[in-house]
Amino acid sequence: MQKNRQMIDCKILSNKKILNTEKYFMLELEWKNANKIFLPGQFVEIEISKSLDTILRKPFTVFDATKNSIKIIYKVLGKGTRLLSYQKKADFLNIIGPLGNFYNTKILDAKNDKKENNFQNIFIIGAGTGAANIHFLIKNIINFEQNNNDNYYYYLILGFKSKNDIFCLKEIFELKRRIADLKKVENFQIFITTDDGSFDNGKKGYVTDFFGKFENKLKSEKSLIFMCGPKIVIKKWYEKMLKLNVNNSIENLGDFKNPKIKNKSKDFKKENKVLGLERSAKKFDFRVTESFKMFASFEEYMACGLGVCNGCVIKVKDQKNKEKFKYKKVCECGTIFDLEEILWD
Repeated sequence: MQKNRQMIDCKILSNKKILNTEKYFMLELEWKNANKIFLPGQFVEIEISKSLDTILRKPFTVFDATKNSIKIIYKVLGKGTRLLSYQKKADFLNIIGPLGNFYNTKILDAKNDKKENNFQNIFIIGAGTGAANIHFLIKNIINFEQNNNDNYYYYLILGFKSKNDIFCLKEIFELKRRIADLKKVENFQIFITTDDGSFDNGKKGYVTDFFGKFENKLKSEKSLIFMCGPKIVIKKWYEKMLKLNVNNSIENLGDFKNPKIKNKSKDFKKENKVLGLERSAKKFDFRVTESFKMFASFEEYMACGLGVCNGCVIKVKDQKNKEKFKYKKVCECGTIFDLEEILWD
């Protein structure tokens, strides 16, 4: 349980449309010392209505936390979010938070005694509404960089359906301004993609399309990846990283620990068809995530947010018994997971 978890009635400071559509809203709620309470990646559960058809609370990631408030961006998809969009300034909403774990940016700190990374590149990827989750993380990293001398290179990749879905464009430009103030512009690159190519200053395609652009860098330099978005997008990026890492090990046969296995590359490819990429790599003793570390926030629906309803479980590896698996509650153990422990269906 989070030490700072509270159930409180929060006063609405604003609840406004943020694009020229009826889809996206920014909700700002009064919360004293929120910037000292909330961490990037955490979420809240909001009671929108006491009527039976909307009685379950709705989970929302924290887009930003300031001295006196938190901000949430939401998309109107159903009755619950439609009712939320009707809420007015000075109304009150009952909220539980902060909930969930957070992005562990401490591993970037050179002063951290447990630092075991030697990362060169930091990729921060947000797909769709996952960009709301990523914004608070980027802001936190910029604050970190103000007092940090490590020479990391940051690549922020945000993907949307169209220009009409880029709900945080204003905030992205503000982040770019703050990056310029750091005098580390060359260390930060920001890329925006749209499925239909409708954003003039971006690229057409999906966030996973950017993998090819950075393939050589990901292959030759150690990278840390933070990501939020649909599960299928997270899985695709992770599988690409695994394949790149394993193929790199095949090219460098010295990475194998078992000298008795001959013609390893051929045997590996044969086993891969049967066991799948990650399992066959482990059979041949690859260190499949040697060149990268990847953490992702999963967008599972959480009815309670407290670990009571068991409605948001995700399949993970049993660390005590490699032949078994178990389930973890995303709301209680996540929403952020090290992807090495995830078992994909």
